[in-house]
Amino acid sequence: MTLSPIRLNAYGHIENFNSLPRTGAASSSQLPQGWDFVEVGAGADSTLVADDGSSTQVGAHNYGAEGSSDRAFGEFSTGSNHPILGAVFVNDTQTPLATSNFDWSNNDARNADPSDP
Repeated sequence: MTLSPIRLNAYGHIENFNSLPRTGAASSSQLPQGWDFVEVGAGADSTLVADDGSSTQVGAHNYGAEGSSDRAFGEFSTGSNHPILGAVFVNDTQTPLATSNFDWSNNDARNADPSDP
């Protein structure tokens, strides 16, 4: 699949994923520009599930309180299924990037294995 990249400018890029559907299932085409996921292993599919953190369905998830527009892009995996989340960026600043910083907020909505931090 070819993605339309996220174009970086002098101000960088911020994504909050609040445009994701609040309920039901979606496909990767509903992710913001430049973002995608793939699932590998048993039960892999191409569905992005809206979830409040209580679902036991393995795969890519769109987390947030039921009906809330405050969303997060994440995954729930097991030993046999591993969603991979990613994005494509292009430098539109007209100058080479000497460094790049990626910051994110990690929300552990649900951890199936308490021994795994």
